[in-house]
Amino acid sequence: MFRVLKGTVVSRAGIERILWIVLLCFVFSISFSIAASHVFLTASTILYVFWKLRHDRVFPWFGLMLPAIAYSYCILLSSCFSIHPSISLIDAKNLALFIILPIVYDTIDDLEDVQVIYGVLIFAGVISAGYGLFQFFHSDSHVAFNRIKGFMGHWMTFSGLLMVLNVLLLSQLLFSPRHPRWFYLAFPVLSLGLLLSLTRNAWIGFLAASFVLIAMRRVRWVFAIPAVILLVFLASVILFPAFVANRLTSVFNPNETSNRDRIQMARSGWKIIKDNPLTGVGGEMIRYVYPQYREPDSLFRNNQHLHNNVLQLAAENGILALAAWLWLLIKALTDLIHWKRHSMNHEEKFMIHGTIGVIVAIFVAGMFEYNFGDSEIKMLFLILITIPYAWHKSISVAKKDPEKEVRMGFVAVESST
Repeated sequence: MFRVLKGTVVSRAGIERILWIVLLCFVFSISFSIAASHVFLTASTILYVFWKLRHDRVFPWFGLMLPAIAYSYCILLSSCFSIHPSISLIDAKNLALFIILPIVYDTIDDLEDVQVIYGVLIFAGVISAGYGLFQFFHSDSHVAFNRIKGFMGHWMTFSGLLMVLNVLLLSQLLFSPRHPRWFYLAFPVLSLGLLLSLTRNAWIGFLAASFVLIAMRRVRWVFAIPAVILLVFLASVILFPAFVANRLTSVFNPNETSNRDRIQMARSGWKIIKDNPLTGVGGEMIRYVYPQYREPDSLFRNNQHLHNNVLQLAAENGILALAAWLWLLIKALTDLIHWKRHSMNHEEKFMIHGTIGVIVAIFVAGMFEYNFGDSEIKMLFLILITIPYAWHKSISVAKKDPEKEVRMGFVAVESST
């Protein structure tokens, strides 16, 4: 991995080399610090703009740009019609994260760049998971009430990152003919960290993505999934009976506190949507209006959000923003499925399958948690869904450059972006 990393740095020069290094620092820092990742993203943006002005003034336009712009427009529209426009407009600053799309699209040149970004992400995830495991086994308090969160500020963010990175790693192990050997050790570390995070939505999201990935690899392997789940449950009962086993069994209990609260939040969210269908109540406004819509027997008087991506987006920003967000996901999925059907090499397959798995994981987990509201999850998501588009851009370039085509190691295929 380090040889490939060095090669991607040496192959660049001047401002482009600096941009690549800073971008890798941004990718690495997502698993450790929201402040550091924002600093590196800001630096990447400045370098990217400077590079574009000096060498290429053509703004990149690819499949994800139109739904991303539509989503941003709907969020700004919702902010203007918000209950408190000033607060909602400040909250809309997170739209700046969409600068990730053109930066990643323009910066990635070939397969080695993709391998480096994936490797950096997984390496950072292993460190984060390792620290989370240290927290679990060295905690002086009851883990059920003081959940492990790695370097993150909340266990939901920690588990969401591990979920996405573990899906990415699983795709590498299933589909890539060439991956570092340490990936085999990384998978149990990430998996154990995810399991001991005690975060059920991340478990369900990873399980859904695993089902899809394994089915795409070999359909009959799907029948082994229930056996694996049973083994994990039995091992949890033996090793962690007071923690993991209880959380696993609580998934199916509608009277469990958080399960019941999510059902009540769904009812309250639907009421908010009916009263504010087009533009919602505005960003950051759920916390203000929720007491007016809460169920009489609700366990919690106040909630920051509705623990569901679909409900949260529709209630907070309106059905227009929800439609634009779904458009972004559907556009990415349809392009990935199209490329999957026309892919001609293994290196392309692990990238396509992995991105499909990530989208499935985030969407399914997002039915039980507002994970798209976490900046770390959003940044990681935007990076990963852009990489296949950047790869197909490089295929088009390679077709015009025989030497680069050989360097990429396969026969280029037509792409549809």
